[in-house]
This record gives sequence, structure tokens and C-alpha cells, in this order.
Amino acid sequence: MDKEIKSDSQLIEETLRGSLFSFEVVVKKYQTMINAYAYQILRDPDLSEDATQETFIKLYENLRKFDLKRPLKPWLYKIAKNTSYDIIRKNKKSVILDWDIESNKENVMDDIIRKENKDRVRRAVVRLPDKYKKPIMGYYFEELSYITLSKKLKLPINTLRTRLRRGKMELAKILEE
Repeated sequence: MDKEIKSDSQLIEETLRGSLFSFEVVVKKYQTMINAYAYQILRDPDLSEDATQETFIKLYENLRKFDLKRPLKPWLYKIAKNTSYDIIRKNKKSVILDWDIESNKENVMDDIIRKENKDRVRRAVVRLPDKYKKPIMGYYFEELSYITLSKKLKLPINTLRTRLRRGKMELAKILEE
């Protein structure tokens, strides 16, 4: 028996009429893609899994707002992006709180050493050729995802990865000097 292939709009209409099976089809169709996208932003498999689940929960909760005449995929990506950034913000707050609680006189020296090392690395990055400096700065200091950075620098993702790898090797040579 041939199964009818349904559009995203048809699946959403059926979900809105109460078909959880139709929503499950949407989840299965996009789950791997959304998880990979969240991983690009979060760089943590557990957090990207959380972001993926949260994305589909938000999708389900907001289905009535979806314009059936528009494609689902971009809307889903936007939800995933916002969810991933929410997770980053939430985690930064908890890291800051942990740091404040643990901060004491012994940690002050560690903080000073870390800051000096960070400044040393920044000075070394400035000495890199632009083709390596821009990817390194974007990825490590601006914390941009591969996708965002490749668009910003107008480079294919594989070229970006190569420049990051080579840039790190050049950076290591500069730091050894």
C-alpha cells in the first residue's frame, strides 16, 4: 500500500485538527536537521538535543500562528536558532553565578593568569594573516557558528574549516616564539 506523501502544510493542518501522528511525521522529517543546526550553534551534543526537543515543543505550541502558505523549514530554523541562543544565555548566567559564588582570594591569581593568557592569545591572533585572523576571531572570540561565519566571510563551510585549522596551526607557531 503506497503512503501518500503529504506537504508540511497538510501535516500541520492535520495536526491542528488533532492528529498527533501528523506532527510526529513532521518531527521525524526535521529532527536530525534541527539537531545538527543546534549543534553548530551550541557545540554540545546534550545541549543540542535539549534545543531540538524544545524547538519542537515550541513549534507545537505555536502551530496556530504558522502561515500555511509559507514554507515550514525557515520558521523551524528560526525557532531552533532562538532556542539555542536562549540556552546559551541561560548557561552563561549559571556560569557567572558559579564563578561569583566560588570567587575568593585564591581564585584572584588564577583569574589574573587566565586574563594574561587571553591577552597574549589576542595579541598573537592580530599577527595572523587576514585569511586566518577573520575566521579565528569570528569563531572563537565572537562565538559565531560555522554557518553564520561562512555567510559573513562569504566562504564555503569547508574552506572556513580549513582556514580555522590552518589558523590554529599558525597561531601555535606564533605563541611558541
